[in-house]
Amino acid sequence: MSKTFYISDLSLLKHRCEWDSTHIEIPERLEEISKRLEISGLLDQCERLEPRFATKDEILAVHSKEYFNKIKNSKGLNLDELEDLSSQFEDIYLNEFTYDAAMKSAGCALELTEMVLNNPGSNGFAAIRPPGHHAAPNEGCGFCILNNIAICAKKARSMGLKKVLIVDWDVHAGQGTQYCIEDDSNIYLVSMHRYESGHFWPNLPESNVENAYKQTLNVPLQRTGLGDAEYATFIDLLVRPIIADFKPDLILVSCGFDAAFGDREGEMKVTPAGYGHLVGTLASLEIPLVVLLEGGYFLDAIPEDAFHTVKALIEREPTKLPLGFPSLGTVDEIFMKNLLTIMSKVQERFPTLKLLLEQFEHLTGNAVPIQEIQYTGERDFSLPFPTRGVYGDFPELNRFQETFHKQLLPQYLNPPKREILEISSKDKTVFIKCNGNIVVSFTPNSRKSIRKHEVSFIFYFIYLPLSWQFELKWAQLMDEILKSDGEKESKLELPKCLNLLNSILLRV
Repeated sequence: MSKTFYISDLSLLKHRCEWDSTHIEIPERLEEISKRLEISGLLDQCERLEPRFATKDEILAVHSKEYFNKIKNSKGLNLDELEDLSSQFEDIYLNEFTYDAAMKSAGCALELTEMVLNNPGSNGFAAIRPPGHHAAPNEGCGFCILNNIAICAKKARSMGLKKVLIVDWDVHAGQGTQYCIEDDSNIYLVSMHRYESGHFWPNLPESNVENAYKQTLNVPLQRTGLGDAEYATFIDLLVRPIIADFKPDLILVSCGFDAAFGDREGEMKVTPAGYGHLVGTLASLEIPLVVLLEGGYFLDAIPEDAFHTVKALIEREPTKLPLGFPSLGTVDEIFMKNLLTIMSKVQERFPTLKLLLEQFEHLTGNAVPIQEIQYTGERDFSLPFPTRGVYGDFPELNRFQETFHKQLLPQYLNPPKREILEISSKDKTVFIKCNGNIVVSFTPNSRKSIRKHEVSFIFYFIYLPLSWQFELKWAQLMDEILKSDGEKESKLELPKCLNLLNSILLRV
C-alpha cells in the first residue's frame, strides 16, 4: 500500500542565532509549519516516522572529515568562540545545539529516504532545519551546515539505486549540492533559481547555464516577480521530459519556500497552490519522492506552502485550486525564451526535449530562441564574514501580510469550479472547445511516424498548460489525434485571446 511519510523533530528548534535577533533563519520557521500541519489534521493521513541522528559514515559520504570534526567540536565552545567560528564561513551561525540539530536534520532526511524506498509507491516530507543545499563538502554556507539532499542521494546510491534526480526550486542556487554530486554521473540536479546575471546571491558563474559541472542543469531567472505560471512551466515542460528520459529510481526535492509571494529574499510570487502543483505533479508520476524543507522566510506563507505540499503528496496529483495571484496570467517572455534556450542546450542528452523543440519550430513557425545569459556579477564577500546586522527590517511586511491573508488565501475557501473543455473532431481536425468556443484546433500530420512526435508536443505544450486551469481528458484528446486521417501538413491554431498558451508558444 502506498504511503505518505512525515518526519520532523522539535529539538531542531534549539538551533538559533544567539547574537543577532534580526536573523531570518529562525526556529519559528519550523515551528509555524509544524503547528499548521498539526492543526489541519493532515498528518493523520500520514505515517509519522521516528527521528534519528545521521551516522558519521553517512555524513562522510559527502563531507570531509576535517569539516565534520570542526562542526562536531563546536559543541564544546563558548558563545564568543562560536561566533568567531561562524565568521570563518559564509553566512552561517552555530550555537551549542547546532551539531546535534544538523545531525538530526540529516538523519530525518535519511530515515525518510529509506522508508520511501522500502515502501513502493510511497513519498514523504521532512520538515527540518538547518537547511542543507548550500553546504559544500568542506564548508557550511548560507545557513546550511550539512547538505541533507546530497547525503540522501549518496545514501540511495549506496542502497543500489541506479539513478537519482534532484529538483531544487529554492530561490537561491544550490551550489553546495552542485559540488557534492559532481563525482557521480548517476545523480543529476535540476536547479531553478534567481540569478540576474550573477548579481543575486550566491553570485556564482557556475550557477549559470554554461558551467563546468556536468551533473547540474541550471535554470537561472533573470527577473523577480515570477510566479505559478513560470514555475509550472518549469516543472511540466522541462523537468517532466527530463524525468521521462533520465528514468530516475528516486526524486529528491530541495523544497525552498523562498520563491513564495511575500518572501523578502526571493521577491517572487509562487502561491501555496503553486507549490501544491509542483509537488503534486512529481507525486503523480509514481516514482519514489522525497521532499526536504530548505529556505522560506515569510512566516505567514510557509505554513500554507507546507500544508499544500503535504496535501499534494497525499493526493498524488497537482492541486485543483486556482493558480496564480491575482490570476495565472501569462508566462514571462524572457523566462520562456531562456527556458527554450536551456532545453536546446541539453537536447542531445535528453531526446524528448529534442523532439519537442523540433515540433515547436514546425507547429508554431517560430525558431527556438538562443538567448545567452552573460555572467556580470562578482563574489562580494570576505572572511571573517559579518555575523551581525546582515538582515535588517522588512518595511513591506505588513502590506504583504494583509494582502496574503485578505486576498490570496480567501480564494481557496470557495474556489470556482473548473470549466470542462470539450474535445471533438471534424474533417481531420481535432478541436478543443470551452463553452462551444474553439480554444485549440489541431490538424495532425498524415504520416504516423511524425504523428507520435506531435502527440508528445501536444501533451507537454498544450494539454499540460491547459490542465493548470481547466478539466481536460488526455486519453480522449490523444485518441482523437491518433485516429484522425491527418493532412500532408500539420496545422496548430489558437485564438489570440488565449494568452497563456500563446505566451508559451511565443505567439504574444
